[in-house]
Amino acid sequence: MKNITKTIVFLLAIALCMSFVSCNQEETNEYELVFKQNADEKTYSVIGYSGSPDQVVIPSSYNGGTVTSIDDSAFSGCESLTSITIPSSITEIGDEAFYKCKALTKAVIPDSVTKIGRAAFSGCTSLTAVAIPSSVTKIGGSAFSGCESLKNIDIPSSVTVIGDCAFDGCGSLTFSEHSNGLYLGNSANPYLIFIGIKDRSKVQVENFSINPRTKFIYSQAFSGCTSLTSITLPDRVTKIGGSAFLGCTSLESITISDSLTEIAYHTFEGCEALNTINFNGTIRQWENISKITDWNHNTGDYTVHCTDGNITKE
Repeated sequence: MKNITKTIVFLLAIALCMSFVSCNQEETNEYELVFKQNADEKTYSVIGYSGSPDQVVIPSSYNGGTVTSIDDSAFSGCESLTSITIPSSITEIGDEAFYKCKALTKAVIPDSVTKIGRAAFSGCTSLTAVAIPSSVTKIGGSAFSGCESLKNIDIPSSVTVIGDCAFDGCGSLTFSEHSNGLYLGNSANPYLIFIGIKDRSKVQVENFSINPRTKFIYSQAFSGCTSLTSITLPDRVTKIGGSAFLGCTSLESITISDSLTEIAYHTFEGCEALNTINFNGTIRQWENISKITDWNHNTGDYTVHCTDGNITKE
């Protein structure tokens, strides 16, 4: 009898704990959204959708708290979702938040959002236009990859981080052009991101230049440009994307400013002739640049010429 009583008490305790977790972790409501209370116990995140979405309006508040984020994979795979209204209380759109929402044609991002996560809108094949507000500072890798119908996107100058492959597979995008180069940006600076070469057969060091207002060199921007022998990056460039100079077998020298903060993976992979990196900063500044795995794999035995000394390839 004692064992039976203990078993009943134990099962009741488990049920009570499960009920507590359900009430404080995940809650559904009249919006057919699934919310999670955040650690501060004052704000909520949208973590899913319990219905069959078509047009969804996310409320700015829920259960007396502010809705501040759309969590990772919250609407992932919702193939019937055509539009989403995001309130100005939202500050972050999580990784894969709208991944493969293939019917999504409209997504208005409010000027409260500071981060768009990795692959947030990846695979949204019906999305045609996106305006990213000036509040956004970070766009994750592959954020809009595979958005094959996307024609126009405004990227504000406030952005400080753009992940690799953010716009891969966006075959309908309209680019700005400058000296045989393709760019993305905004009305004030249409040359924010150097995407790549328009006509690779015309890549010659004497007539190719990157717009001086460029801040980011996109992943694979010069990949396979075997005739490129040297290049000077604009002073404003802060990141060189992954595989940006992959397979540039004739590249001997590159000049980089001290604004650079990141060299991504495999950036100079296969640059067998590379012997000179001119860096317009100190040795310490060069060492402080974030260099991702194998950024200099299979290159020539280059020397980095800094303002206060030289560094040879290890």
